Amino acid sequence: QICCPNSFAMAELTSVAGMTLENGVKSGAAHASLIPTVTIFDPSLTSGLPDWVRFGTALRCVEHAVGSATHPRATDEIRNLALQGLKMVRSGLDVMVANPTSIEAALDVYTGGWCAVRALNTNGCYPALGHLIENMYSAKYGVHQGSCSGILCGRILAHHYEGSKEHQDRIAAVLAESSGKDDDEVSKKSAAYLVKELVSMLPGVAQDHSDAGVDVETLRDFVDKLPIERFNKLSPTPFKDLDDVYNMLTRPLDQL
Repeated sequence: QICCPNSFAMAELTSVAGMTLENGVKSGAAHASLIPTVTIFDPSLTSGLPDWVRFGTALRCVEHAVGSATHPRATDEIRNLALQGLKMVRSGLDVMVANPTSIEAALDVYTGGWCAVRALNTNGCYPALGHLIENMYSAKYGVHQGSCSGILCGRILAHHYEGSKEHQDRIAAVLAESSGKDDDEVSKKSAAYLVKELVSMLPGVAQDHSDAGVDVETLRDFVDKLPIERFNKLSPTPFKDLDDVYNMLTRPLDQL
């Protein structure tokens, strides 16, 4: 099998294929035969992508990196690979925002995304907490997964900060350094805050529920059906109850 992707979602590099069923439930299939023998990334294939695809799939690379770097099953080697990928993706995104057709930016984002998704798919780190919650949110509300990351990634990091502080501080250091801003204040910001700031600069990516047409009033019903026991196997900071999950999903952005 030869794979020629035209965006940055990275699913083509894994043995997992996801799908949303008619009843709004996220499902999928997994088998080693789904992994291509060769992947050829030609950045010219990204030409003409709408912003929500270009920047939304690129943001998924960030999601993969922070998810694997903070996963309870991650090893030092996995975390180092994830952060290596995060650095490349963050640097590439700065250039891509200014010049969406930049070949160099696309190569940086794809190569960094490869590192991040390999980290995520090692030693049982898939799915990470954010990946799982966002898959369910996407299926429920019909929101592209890039915007799911835009809405939820920072909030999820903020929830489990106490349980993953050491790893989140490393994530924050990479995001601050890769942003290219020589600012002492930036270097003191949390990973959740820096992810929020990154999302705010990405065209076509939602940052809050309302941006994606999701009525916050419906989140309570959504939360009541979530598998908290499974979440707690993935979260560095366990949820006390479903109210805890709801509070995470609805945390005001100015509190990140």
